[in-house]
Amino acid sequence: LEHPEHSRFCGVSWNDANENCKLSRHCPSGDSSECLGDEDCYSFLSDCNYVEMMGGPGAAAASISGGGEGNSGRLPSDDPSRNNYCGWDWNDALAGCSKDDHWCPSGSDSDCPGGKVCFAGTECKYVSDLSPTLTPTNRPTYPPTLRPVVYNTVENTRFCGDGWEDARTTCRIASHCPSGSNSDCYGSQVCFSWITG
Repeated sequence: LEHPEHSRFCGVSWNDANENCKLSRHCPSGDSSECLGDEDCYSFLSDCNYVEMMGGPGAAAASISGGGEGNSGRLPSDDPSRNNYCGWDWNDALAGCSKDDHWCPSGSDSDCPGGKVCFAGTECKYVSDLSPTLTPTNRPTYPPTLRPVVYNTVENTRFCGDGWEDARTTCRIASHCPSGSNSDCYGSQVCFSWITG
């Protein structure tokens, strides 16, 4: 119910869109080209919600029949929020790719079960609401990718600092010391392992 696309409607102003919202003025993509005349598409309207207007999540989903991405109420297949997944950490989020309840469409931790955290840009993709096309499309060709990085190895948790707490609070790529050697650090800094945060 809280996804931004659900509260996007057309109007000549934000107040007009908020006070006169109706299904025919819904612009889920946020693009003003979905609006008539000189109207623009406004987001985060406080009094308008497409899903509620349709009678709740079940009714809204049922109204979108026939498949295809032109239907309002459905995210485009390339929407970045389709890659938001919940986990205790990045690897756990990737392990939950097959679980629809681990998708966090709004990007908020409140979408996640059991106190997990929402991670954006994962390799997971929520596709349960997509329907196949009637005719096959050409499969895109992508260049080969590098082997995935395993984040919970000691090499990926080594950072330089003047002390362990300093290394933890200032960990970043510039202070990364994957070899574990102090020679990777600036000045008199020391390389510390298992830094998280």
